[in-house]
Amino acid sequence: MFRRPSVGDIVFFRVPTALQNCGINKDVVFIKRVIATPGDFIQVRQGQHIVNGVAQKEHYTAPHASYTMEAMRLPEGHVFVMGDNRNNSCDSRV
Repeated sequence: MFRRPSVGDIVFFRVPTALQNCGINKDVVFIKRVIATPGDFIQVRQGQHIVNGVAQKEHYTAPHASYTMEAMRLPEGHVFVMGDNRNNSCDSRV
């Protein structure tokens, strides 16, 4: 039975059309971790992933993020996914 993904879940999915248009093979399967769910605010500041104003403790990730991301609210029907090797992951930031 399918259920809505929760924060921390690992999800598998085929490459979205937008990334296929950027040259990623349509047969590639992504493996990502759900970081935020509909209605959540997410951002990256000073190497920390912040969800709803709380810096996340992510013991499973590679070194701290080497990028920043402005705060955004996830719309209904969407989840934000990231690879555990954040600095080298093609994920929801793209």
